[in-house]
Amino acid sequence: MTKAPESSQLANCSQIPIIDLSTLDSSNFDERRKLAQSIYDACTQVGFFYIKNYGIPEDKIDGIHSSAKRFFDLPEEQKMKIYIGNSPKFRGYSPLGSEKSTGTEDDPIAEEDAVSALSEAFDIGYETAMDPQKSKDDPFPHDTYGLYGDNQWPDSDMLPGFTETYIEYCTMMLGLCRKLMRIFALALELPEDYFDSMIQNPGVTSRMMHYPPQPVKEEVRQGLGAHTVGN
Repeated sequence: MTKAPESSQLANCSQIPIIDLSTLDSSNFDERRKLAQSIYDACTQVGFFYIKNYGIPEDKIDGIHSSAKRFFDLPEEQKMKIYIGNSPKFRGYSPLGSEKSTGTEDDPIAEEDAVSALSEAFDIGYETAMDPQKSKDDPFPHDTYGLYGDNQWPDSDMLPGFTETYIEYCTMMLGLCRKLMRIFALALELPEDYFDSMIQNPGVTSRMMHYPPQPVKEEVRQGLGAHTVGN
């Protein structure tokens, strides 16, 4: 594959590229290779990209947004029944203000000066019920890093249909991610199935976030601390 020249338009970082994934499943290899080139350009010259036409129906996206709202609208005492602190694998509900920003390596914040984040969250991890390549009763592989299972789900009486909607959405997203890994392989001039064996048991995590309105007019309280990726 011909690498993008330094003068590529994607080198302009004033905006993040939007990549159309409508050819992700194309039977035409040249179309998939062209898509891979676009992703290679975006990753090497900008570092991020948006996607569109990725195959997940709008009603499913609306459904997961609606489920998130229903969950965060619950009374605090009900959400705390699945408090993340009760989980050995950090799955479940994180209440408002439970996380604090410590800054970044270049701009650290002293612990005594850290401000609680204006957000709450719900975390789950990979389980076979969300994997179309597995049976829901399939055992997990050896779990050195605590990546699998042990999710805390809200009781069905408390939030009917929530678990099923979330698992269905994760199933679709996992399928999309596996397809993207094939395009990433092609972008690196590798066989398309190069990463397939490495994502049979993926370390999937998913987090719903809720950022309530800012409490004081004209003041901005951080919703979540800055994130960085180490080398």
